[in-house]
Amino acid sequence: MSVINFPYNKLKPDYVVCALCGQTIPLSDATIGPLNATGEVSLLCNGHLWDGPKFINDLADYLAKERDKFLVGNGYSLKQFGVKP
Repeated sequence: MSVINFPYNKLKPDYVVCALCGQTIPLSDATIGPLNATGEVSLLCNGHLWDGPKFINDLADYLAKERDKFLVGNGYSLKQFGVKP
């Protein structure tokens, strides 16, 4: 799936960084991923879609890290499973 448009208030970049592997890729080689901890859409390499089981594992790890960043950033205690102290 290609990225064909960006929000009206943002310039469409020529290159983006893949949220899973950190590689800089042309926007034409990116696909839309889940929202990150700050509520922005993640961009991923199209190549990750070719290996389904690995993609699902990598995506689960990414989502867990983003969830932890979100909880810590909003004052939740991870030791109490997301309950505010």
